[in-house]
Amino acid sequence: MKPGGHTGKCVRPAKSCIGNIYCKNRLRNSVEMSLRIDERYCGISTLGKLKIAVSGCPNSCAESSVRDIGLIGTVKGWKLLVGGTCGIKPRIGRLLAKNLSDDDVINMINKIINYYKDQGTEKRMPAFIEKIGYEKFSKDILGK
Repeated sequence: MKPGGHTGKCVRPAKSCIGNIYCKNRLRNSVEMSLRIDERYCGISTLGKLKIAVSGCPNSCAESSVRDIGLIGTVKGWKLLVGGTCGIKPRIGRLLAKNLSDDDVINMINKIINYYKDQGTEKRMPAFIEKIGYEKFSKDILGK
């Protein structure tokens, strides 16, 4: 892991629980996934700070449901949540997709970040999703 973090309008280092190392409840390899996300996205410029959290089980020790992009491990794969925040106007992220493989997660995060950078009008992703509507956001990301 590279020391330090990034500040300003960019993707921040992914937060992870200790899931696959010590936790008896682990269902997914949260540390490996967060490192993979960091290698690919950490420091990429965006409209505002963008936080990602990875939890290896539904206990959500990394607080995945209150991050811009959150991953929660399940028996069948990853659940991906978007639009969560614990700032001035707190909100729980909404489920965008479930039962995702590791590669599916990376592809989905890539789509989300690119969409936010290209279409975004708000400083933070939760405000952007609220402004355009979750239905439009999910339709544009999932193509459904």
